[in-house]
Amino acid sequence: MKKNDYRKYYEDVRKDFEELKTEYPYSTMYMPPTVEPKQIRLRVIAVHRDIILASKAEEEDFLEEYSKELQIVIPWDYMKQGCKVYGGVWLQEELIHEADRHFYEKRKNGTREFCVGVNESFRTLNNVILENVKTAENMLIAYEQVQKGITPRARLIGYAHGNKGEKEYERDRKKYKPTRR
Repeated sequence: MKKNDYRKYYEDVRKDFEELKTEYPYSTMYMPPTVEPKQIRLRVIAVHRDIILASKAEEEDFLEEYSKELQIVIPWDYMKQGCKVYGGVWLQEELIHEADRHFYEKRKNGTREFCVGVNESFRTLNNVILENVKTAENMLIAYEQVQKGITPRARLIGYAHGNKGEKEYERDRKKYKPTRR
């Protein structure tokens, strides 16, 4: 990647992060001050500002049993590939129907990487980071409802993984309009 490409990446991420932060105020950006360019990471509490304001909640209120904390790695090509979104330490895989599991194996630190979309969909989004967080927030809410026994299945709009998911998205594509800058 060229120096100008790194600069564009940092500018794009900063712009997208500022928009994210207006909707998810408990968000922090980590950009190491290194000579060699590094990918940006975020820590986001996936709770929308309207809920925070309505409940007068503090950040700590969302870090307990069903923590809404996400760790996000923003790849160099995130506008094409999406972000790496990790969270859900509390997920009990056995309680979630196999077709509703839009996450990968548990990592050493207990988090799981969420599948927040198909590659083709990211190219049409105005703010990939924001949309990835919204998707992860919806997933956390759906999984929490299953684990609490509120619903028997996670209520999610989702596509299969891999090529099958790309084909499913392509069939639904007419619902989406390209809005990327």
